[in-house]
Amino acid sequence: MSTCGKHLFYRDRKEWNDITPVPQDDNGRHIVNIAYSEEFVDAHDYFRAVLLKNELSERTFSLTSEILLMNPANYTAWEYRRRIIKEISSDLNAELRFVGSLIEEYSKNYQLWHHRQWIVEELSKQTANGSCNSLTHLSSDELRFTDDVISDDPKNYHAWQHRRWIVTFFKISVEEELAFTERMLLTDVHNNSAWNHRFYIITLDEGLSSSVLTREIDFVQKRISFAPNNESSWNYFYGLLVPLVHNRKYIISSETSKLSDEKSSSNVIDLMPKLQLMLKFVEDLMAVDHTVVDCLAPLSFLVEVYTDYLELHFMKQVNGGNGTSGKQDR
Repeated sequence: MSTCGKHLFYRDRKEWNDITPVPQDDNGRHIVNIAYSEEFVDAHDYFRAVLLKNELSERTFSLTSEILLMNPANYTAWEYRRRIIKEISSDLNAELRFVGSLIEEYSKNYQLWHHRQWIVEELSKQTANGSCNSLTHLSSDELRFTDDVISDDPKNYHAWQHRRWIVTFFKISVEEELAFTERMLLTDVHNNSAWNHRFYIITLDEGLSSSVLTREIDFVQKRISFAPNNESSWNYFYGLLVPLVHNRKYIISSETSKLSDEKSSSNVIDLMPKLQLMLKFVEDLMAVDHTVVDCLAPLSFLVEVYTDYLELHFMKQVNGGNGTSGKQDR
């Protein structure tokens, strides 16, 4: 009997006697032979065979487990496994634990995160039918999971993207996510991933109203005062203006009380005073901390804000003081 340590080859398993293994056919196109292990070759020969037969069973499910433990990036194996799961109604919570254990070791593997998202979507369907835990419990578990991964690797793109998806999919409260980003930035104010996540929350989920803009300007200014040469916080600071400067419905002078194109002016933001306050903040910061003058990030910020300020001031004069801007692209 062929064994390697405690491993039992598929070719020696009685329950697999009905399957004829299909060897890999490189057709002589390879430059050098890849030194696959004997276990790898054996398992994949049987994997190709059942894949051709489209066998969706418990044994093929177990086979994909072994295949994916050997190579978690095998897209074909993951796609096949998903079809098997649906066919045999496999335990999705167990599957969540399986992929979670792989993510712990291969946290930057796209296929793992994609599969986890699929499982969560399937579990949420079961929840809607009353056959598993509540959506609140599921969403909380996913947030905790991403929190753990991000704690180990604060700039893990895949974990942040998954968290972003969870927030959108489950409609997580804005307050909860803002608190999360604040904790992350308290740990590392240079974490660009946390800044990006916060920006998505306030622009896509909360909405960049005048009160939100005022709050976020205060928030980022405090972080900048702590680390004046942190490019991430300066980018966030200017990023608060970008969707406003490029969207004419937000631009209004202090003399204007309403807009003809809007049902209400309550959400309209007077940008000119905001720009003036931003410029004053940088000037005051440079006056207090002379090293800021030599920092590239604040200087770049000044150039951008001065440009926007002058353009808006010019458009205000051209339009007779109504402050609307035809500026759509820069």
